[in-house]
Amino acid sequence: ALNIAQAFALGGQGALLVDFDEEEGVSRHLGIARARSAMMARILLGEEDASSIGLLVRSVVAGLDVIPGDIKSREADLPDSCGPRLGEALHVLRFQYPWCVIDCPSAEDGWVRAAVMAADTVIIPVEAELFARETTAAVLEDVEGMRQEMGEPLDLIRIVMTKFRDRNSLSADVRRDLMFEYPELLSLTVIPHDQQVVESSRSAKPLLQFSLECRAARAYIQFAKEVMTHGRTQAR
Repeated sequence: ALNIAQAFALGGQGALLVDFDEEEGVSRHLGIARARSAMMARILLGEEDASSIGLLVRSVVAGLDVIPGDIKSREADLPDSCGPRLGEALHVLRFQYPWCVIDCPSAEDGWVRAAVMAADTVIIPVEAELFARETTAAVLEDVEGMRQEMGEPLDLIRIVMTKFRDRNSLSADVRRDLMFEYPELLSLTVIPHDQQVVESSRSAKPLLQFSLECRAARAYIQFAKEVMTHGRTQAR
């Protein structure tokens, strides 16, 4: 999520990254102190004005801002009605941030449902490993089920392979299976396994700031372009 958001920002357009993951990987990666205000939960529960979301924004690098994870907010049990409130809150920031990326946990909960309902596009990263095919099917079923329950069609889903190893038979097998199962959803871009991703985390920097020319960084930039192009095509 961090690398995709920064790739959007490098395109000359402001990007906002929202950390909804209970493990708060984005906040930890960037060395940002996690909040304890519970303001995000209050906004989504309708207890705080949507415009207050601007108070949560923190600058990271040029063009990229972050709303860090909130320990107290994550304790809140969000109802399905929070999806529209999240969309309303993010709409307040639309002129500053043409692109907003929400980092979600893998397990379904109220935070995931709110993000999925507010999203124009759901991106499902799939690691090139043994059980990827089964995991992908389960996540797709969950996402599609959430949108159907809410009465909202999901126009865009993109599956992107990550940690892909060249000349590795398992990686090739997983990619072949995904191409067969989801030919219209699978991204043409593949994110390769790259040690620079790990090193950027240790340095508390986004990958595209730490090593712009590494293979994974170039792949994330290409994937961001693909999402932008695909979104414009679908909009027509």
